[in-house]
Amino acid sequence: MEHHVDLQRRTAAAIERVWPYIYGSREGLASALSIVERCVSAPPAGWRSLISDDHAPVELSVAHSARGPELRLLFEIAGDEPTPSAQHRAALAAAPWLSERFDAQVGRLDQLAPLLAPDDAHGRFGVWLAAVFRRSGAVEFKAYLDPQARGPARAADLVERALGLLQLPGAWPAVATLARRGPALDSLTFLSIDLVDVERARTKVYVSKTNATFEDLRFDAGLAEHGDPERLAAHIAAVTDADDGVLWAARPTVTCLGFIGADPRPKQLTVHVPVRAYAPDDEVAHERVLRALRAAGYPTATMERVVSAFAQRPLAAGSGMIPYISHGADPGRPRVTVYLATEAFETHPPHAGVVPTPVPATPGGDAPKAVRHYADTPITYHPYLQRLAREPLAMPRLALLLLNFQRAITRDFSRRLAQTVARVDDEAVRSILAKQLNDELGDGDPDAAHRLLFDRFVDGMRPFAPDPPPADALAPGEKLGETLEALYVEEPDPWIAVGATLMMEVFGQQVDSFLGDQFRRQTELPPPVMEWLTLHEELEHDHVDEVFDLAELVPEGGATQRVLDGVQALATAGWRFFDDMYARAWPG
Repeated sequence: MEHHVDLQRRTAAAIERVWPYIYGSREGLASALSIVERCVSAPPAGWRSLISDDHAPVELSVAHSARGPELRLLFEIAGDEPTPSAQHRAALAAAPWLSERFDAQVGRLDQLAPLLAPDDAHGRFGVWLAAVFRRSGAVEFKAYLDPQARGPARAADLVERALGLLQLPGAWPAVATLARRGPALDSLTFLSIDLVDVERARTKVYVSKTNATFEDLRFDAGLAEHGDPERLAAHIAAVTDADDGVLWAARPTVTCLGFIGADPRPKQLTVHVPVRAYAPDDEVAHERVLRALRAAGYPTATMERVVSAFAQRPLAAGSGMIPYISHGADPGRPRVTVYLATEAFETHPPHAGVVPTPVPATPGGDAPKAVRHYADTPITYHPYLQRLAREPLAMPRLALLLLNFQRAITRDFSRRLAQTVARVDDEAVRSILAKQLNDELGDGDPDAAHRLLFDRFVDGMRPFAPDPPPADALAPGEKLGETLEALYVEEPDPWIAVGATLMMEVFGQQVDSFLGDQFRRQTELPPPVMEWLTLHEELEHDHVDEVFDLAELVPEGGATQRVLDGVQALATAGWRFFDDMYARAWPG
């Protein structure tokens, strides 16, 4: 119980210290303290809140915008058990109080709860809530939900569905573009909704970016109406002390696109830079706060006073009291937000600063683990395929998908695989690849060659395809085909192609099974037309077993890393292919 009181007291005292420097008086402070009293407490034993580094379930931030600085309070209400579901229940139970006391509009939260706050959640956090203390005296709330509540592999599907529930079905292509490098590098980590009138409520989708480059983030800035790539680059340089290149910190850079009301066009892009990873201590982090404010055209006196009042130790004595500095694209002057951790449970010591080391993009660290990861996180969870499966059967969309597969894969796969067989210098690996090539070529029967069977399949689907196809309808297949040509033929190291083959077989089995389920929903095609699909559904199961054998044969050392590079390149290209297919099937 004392721990609970300490956290409340510490949070309330911090708010009381900084409030006058932000608002010029104590007016409105009572409302903030009532929220702390009702909503802030220590988490249950065994629950490690992700809000702050020391797992305290509370964080303050100060947002600087054209209308002046404003204080925000982020909190996770403690559940009665150390599980995501218990934290969900606690937050949802508090919603009626927020509605009655502050007129929070909780309807959208109730709408999303079954999807993103389920009773059987196995994600990373409960529902987080944030109070924004407006200079007018009003208090507005927003909720943060976990796209990974049903596991990381389902995150994209859940976000796409959530956008549909929020009357934003056309917003997904923009989000997919923000997360264009695929889940291994661009992870969907938060979805937030304003608990205000629907017409002005913002919806934000957050993507955590590993090994992001300045160029990546400049591109991201161009996705939003008010994005400013050069101002964003200036902010990142001020916070990280880097002028360009790659943000190598182990902590990802967190980006988010903001939508207003039911408009699917993104208005805002916000980038949260983990300054604690780049600054060795909070004294240096504070200096970078002031640099970021000056770069955006804001005076620094208010923030200097706030940090001085907030800190309960010398800034140079620890790291993480200032964890993030964000840059938001608003009309006119950008919004700069400085985040402040209470350090209620722990103070982290200073460190050496960021070490420029790439974070591995391929899960697992070796070929067998990478294959197992992608076998357990099927690409069929991609929103394009999930939406195809849940909507009424659309033969024209399936026909265009097959035409793109033909363009990208089947017309050249045997040639590409044959070149890999010829070039790889390992007899055991070559033997398995040669067996798969023999299967592709019909095991000595030209009429059973998979390319010819697939062509027959496509010909049977042509009556359902638009004639001619819409402009750019085959662009996804063209782009994927170019990537495959580069990996299998143009890349001088054949181990890259071996890695790509591992992924081709894993994804092939998953997609073939998916297609089988879809075509069993129709009765219009005769069995001979679908011979390729029937054959591949059976054969790909054998090939996946062979893939695990093949992965075990990859030599240690440089070959392993090159195989992992091929795995990741193909995984990213496959994910992007379905992004492109979605954008053509359901344009934003």
